[in-house]
Amino acid sequence: MNTNLDKIRSTTKKKILIMSLSTTLPIFVFVGFYFLHIELKEKSIFSVVIWLPYVLFGLFEAYLIYKIIKYIRIMKDDDFASQIVLKKTDERNKFIRLKAASLSYKIFLYCMGIFLIISSLIDYRICIAIGVVFIAFILIHLIVNIYYEKKF
Repeated sequence: MNTNLDKIRSTTKKKILIMSLSTTLPIFVFVGFYFLHIELKEKSIFSVVIWLPYVLFGLFEAYLIYKIIKYIRIMKDDDFASQIVLKKTDERNKFIRLKAASLSYKIFLYCMGIFLIISSLIDYRICIAIGVVFIAFILIHLIVNIYYEKKF
């Protein structure tokens, strides 16, 4: 059990570093926009809904701070770290995550297909953008699938 705790704590240290850097990135973006006087295009959603970037920024920062607090708690509290190890290694939880990911993947593919058909009726540029994302998603899935088939 101690090796699992050591393992989760070593990855948690890396995650704290990444989350800390990720927390500062949006702040630099906002400061850069302000000091460089970058204005958004008129067709941008942010020019219509002026408060939207601030809400998105706030939600993103709140999520990152929540994760940082959780990781610090893993580093400090042995009982909480043991619960996280148990939650990650439990076969039932793994099965549920696998089934949820599989269903989400299928629903996402169906939605992308529907968006592709609808966008082809509206504007060809939107259709091309959605098509590129759709093809990239399928290619990534195929590459990962081939990798795991060869590995196991």
